[in-house]
Amino acid sequence: MRAFAVARAYAPDARLLLVGGQAAHFDAAAHARALGIGQLVTMTGYVPDEELPAYLAAADVIACLRWPTGGETSAAWLRALAAGRPTVITDLAAHARLPALDPRSWTVPGAGPGARQEPMAVAIDLMDETHSLTLALKRLVRDAALRNALGMAARRWWAERHTLAHMAQAYEEVLVDAAARPDPDVRLPEHLRPDGREQLRRLLGEMGVPDPLTAATPRGDARTES
Repeated sequence: MRAFAVARAYAPDARLLLVGGQAAHFDAAAHARALGIGQLVTMTGYVPDEELPAYLAAADVIACLRWPTGGETSAAWLRALAAGRPTVITDLAAHARLPALDPRSWTVPGAGPGARQEPMAVAIDLMDETHSLTLALKRLVRDAALRNALGMAARRWWAERHTLAHMAQAYEEVLVDAAARPDPDVRLPEHLRPDGREQLRRLLGEMGVPDPLTAATPRGDARTES
């Protein structure tokens, strides 16, 4: 909100939309009023999944800032990418390989001179959060060409990496690779010896799915079970 309060000076018609339920420990409306932007902030409360596409389409820029984090991928951010919206995210370790712009230089860190990586988001340094976010919003609210380029790149990034088909393929590759690896040559403590295979077989059996562990084990391997 502090960053938005500064950025609106560069786009007087800008408005801030907070989508989702309000946290019990933070009074967003009171904070907005204290910053003098209470009349510019709209809070939706809880929004059903079927209504989210309309909110995504209405936004010119979507901020999906996240901290603390366990390294998870934000489903809200993936929705924004799929909708082809320009996004502002937190520069987390899990985002290290993303071609995201640093708003302090408007370059992709680590890309090297002459690199032709297509930026698909703007990433905010946690140690410089308010300042970096302010720089990002100041430019994004008035640079329609950049917003459009980021939005198109976001959609392409999602289509090439984050569809359900891509996810299913990645899970299958990991499972097949794990099943083909030899058992570690170590003596584990008793409580660590169950490896989950029997539980997996039981769950798959209930769904009528063939056992991928047995199918993926090379013929003649001593671990193959009848």
